[in-house]
Amino acid sequence: MIDKRERKTTIGVLVDDIFSDFAKEVIHSTINGIPDNRDIDIVVFAGKYVSEKPPLVFDYAYKKLYNTIYKLAEICEVDGLIISLGSIDPHEANLFLNKYNTTFENIPKVIVAAELDNYITVNYDNEMGIREAIDCLINVHGITEICMLGGRHDNGDALKRKDIYRRCLEEHGIAYSEDRFIETDMSVNTHAQASVLLDRNPDCQAVFCVNDAVARGLYEAMAERDLIPGKDVMVFGFDNTLMAGELMPSLSSVGAAGDILGQKAVDILLDMLDGKEVKSVLLPTCLFGRESFGYEMYEYSSLEMSNVDSSFIYRMFDDCFYRYKNEKIKKKDINLKRLFFEIASKMLVAMKRRYMSLEEFNDLKRLIDIFFENGIMEYTDTAKLIKSIDRLQAGMNVMVKSPSANVMNNRLFSYMKDLALRYLSQKLHNEQAHYNSSRDAIVQFLVSSIDFTGSEDDPMPRILQSFNKLGFQNGAFYMYKRPVHITSEGPKEEDFDTTIDLRCAMKNGELYVLPPERRSTPVSEMFIRDEISSECDGFIVFPVFHGPVIYGALVCEATYDIYDRGEYIAGQLGTAIYSSYLQQEINKEHAGNS
Repeated sequence: MIDKRERKTTIGVLVDDIFSDFAKEVIHSTINGIPDNRDIDIVVFAGKYVSEKPPLVFDYAYKKLYNTIYKLAEICEVDGLIISLGSIDPHEANLFLNKYNTTFENIPKVIVAAELDNYITVNYDNEMGIREAIDCLINVHGITEICMLGGRHDNGDALKRKDIYRRCLEEHGIAYSEDRFIETDMSVNTHAQASVLLDRNPDCQAVFCVNDAVARGLYEAMAERDLIPGKDVMVFGFDNTLMAGELMPSLSSVGAAGDILGQKAVDILLDMLDGKEVKSVLLPTCLFGRESFGYEMYEYSSLEMSNVDSSFIYRMFDDCFYRYKNEKIKKKDINLKRLFFEIASKMLVAMKRRYMSLEEFNDLKRLIDIFFENGIMEYTDTAKLIKSIDRLQAGMNVMVKSPSANVMNNRLFSYMKDLALRYLSQKLHNEQAHYNSSRDAIVQFLVSSIDFTGSEDDPMPRILQSFNKLGFQNGAFYMYKRPVHITSEGPKEEDFDTTIDLRCAMKNGELYVLPPERRSTPVSEMFIRDEISSECDGFIVFPVFHGPVIYGALVCEATYDIYDRGEYIAGQLGTAIYSSYLQQEINKEHAGNS
């Protein structure tokens, strides 16, 4: 047993829907919020929200079984908790917390995106960004026919956003009408509701979506009616997730003006662990304009350009690459913000003196290559970057009377836009290639792990030897010493052992299958085993089960790819274990009857 004083600090993150972009952003920003000088492990327990009310959905039993992952979180030793309840309404959230409060009673906790009494919470100030967007629609664009795709009536944020929408209209002398509002389940599956809203309001000029996910369904409904977001109908969402930049056309969205939820939650939790006084926080929001609703946060003024003002250049960087400031930049990484300053300042100086030599041009082109090769496009979306480059280029050309004097700068601007478009094309290609390879990897795992002869006494060694075909670099499979059978009454404390076996691990792409003498470990120490890479920023845990039987837990390095594929991978692992043991029993029965 490792002394608590000697081990690393472990922060658990409980989320209720790993597939939502919102949950992914919370996890990612939480991991990025860990300071470099703190030795901390992040472990994500991803369950599924299911109401405590009588089951009305077909996957109720599956979700209840899946949520046994929270039971594992109870057994593991964590020093602090960040709980993102996502779409759970306040009443259900309190039920959830009360259910686990005995175990977590003395553990510092920060609740994300839910306003609950008696808890420290971190929430967005809904009003600031929404008001900014609606004021711009009405006062700048002269739009008055504004509709809303809202959220569920039992969701606190959805109700607040609807109330702000209504008040903003009324303050501008526009009467609120329920005909211009439709409730959704706040998921991407909103095509039907969006269709009703558009058919009911053929004069609609703009739509406020309660979150970015809802906008996807609206885009589908608009496409059926040959309506283009940003041209025929302006659209904006909320949360400013990666989805906003990936939709086509890109979606304007309200998001954090500074710190984002996960980062601020980490800051508060670390203060709590250090014994400091803390209080709940509301984070300011603003509108991030994109193609679906033109809106500029900053002006690129001629005076700032001509003065080669450093604060202007850094502000321009923050505008173009808005995600960079919220990323954890490792010491070995190039400081892309500083590199951008070198590029932009040299271009502005050349503009100011009306001349750029060929040597300077080639040097800047080399710096631009380095800038893009080091992943700068991960911190923006292509359409926004190209528009920002166009604005800067237009500003420079206005200031330079002779176009020929600025020809080198214009070539560099064109080169940047080419690299941005090339990145987008390559990203789409890579995503398709990754999808194909991931699919093939799962097929290979199933083929190599399932032996229908069932001749061996224990099929697990064969399955473990195929673990490296599941398609991730860092992770581990923990298996209970005896399978846990869950009844309709749900999991019980005595069902789960306090020790568990580490059967195999993937460390930087290498597979290690552990011998019997090295397997057993206390559940509380699952995430500090040497076999799990210490270079990973965080891990996410998925239950491995088939039917009502839980075999163990799959622990994977927390990456966007695993957020999407982890549940499926764990499911295939559970199916392989079940099928192998089932076939073994069938063969034994046949042998006994022959």
